[in-house]
Amino acid sequence: MLDTLYKSFWTTEYWLPPGYTWADLEDSDGIIYPHPRDLLAAIPLTFVLTVIRYSFERFIGLPLSRAMGVHNPIRIKATPNPILESFFQNQSKNPQKDKVSHLARQCGLSTRQAQRWFRHRRNQEQPLISKKFSESCFYFSLILTLSVDVKRKDFREQVIHHFVTITLVSFSYCVNFVHIGALVLLLYDVSDVFLESYKMLSYAQWSQARDTVFILFTLVFLFSRLILFPINVLYSVYHVVVTRNKFFFGYYFAIGLLLVLQCLNIFWSFLILQMFYKLLSNGQVGTTLALAH
Repeated sequence: MLDTLYKSFWTTEYWLPPGYTWADLEDSDGIIYPHPRDLLAAIPLTFVLTVIRYSFERFIGLPLSRAMGVHNPIRIKATPNPILESFFQNQSKNPQKDKVSHLARQCGLSTRQAQRWFRHRRNQEQPLISKKFSESCFYFSLILTLSVDVKRKDFREQVIHHFVTITLVSFSYCVNFVHIGALVLLLYDVSDVFLESYKMLSYAQWSQARDTVFILFTLVFLFSRLILFPINVLYSVYHVVVTRNKFFFGYYFAIGLLLVLQCLNIFWSFLILQMFYKLLSNGQVGTTLALAH
């Protein structure tokens, strides 16, 4: 049954243009084509990169944050309280005033004391600035660690982006559209260095260098995502298929994934322009975006 499903999934008509078969992608005459089995190498490499990442953050990122003057705010720890802790973990981290009053009576506290406890407890949940700084030092977005990284405002969009990008790059490799996947990675990674440098400078409160890097990041991001990506990727893929008049499912699949990425590009561009406006108006921008790589 599994063999039947496997053969049905990889039917030639689905993934390759008319007139081509998987036999055309077999190595011959000194020409070596990509093979789906090559992607299995990504599994051990993922774990290796994960170890490298956490080691980098611990032994380089944290010392560098201290050297650049990054300081974590002093936080008052909430006094251990089983009743309030249970409510905090299982029901609400920010309960309404009437619920706080009820919990306060259960614990023999005043309403103000219970409110203060929840405020201190919420502060404990906030990620440390040094943690954010260390993540920015090693900006490779590993899908394996996405769920435990510091969550930014665009966390949901980042997850979608990771899933679509991994699917697109894997698909482009399997069907010998390697140039498409490589170009997508190039256009996406070119702005990431500026983004993560901007975050590091923000956490270190180096305002002048931060603003300069943010302007560079904005220009590079908008040019690569809103100009080069539609022209060099979307239009090129469309033009090649239209001129050859060879429409097939794999083409629609690839175009669909590319359009999802372009929608995310527009979404992030809107957020970046909002941040750029804040920089021009009051000299302050946020550092809550992940802007997936």
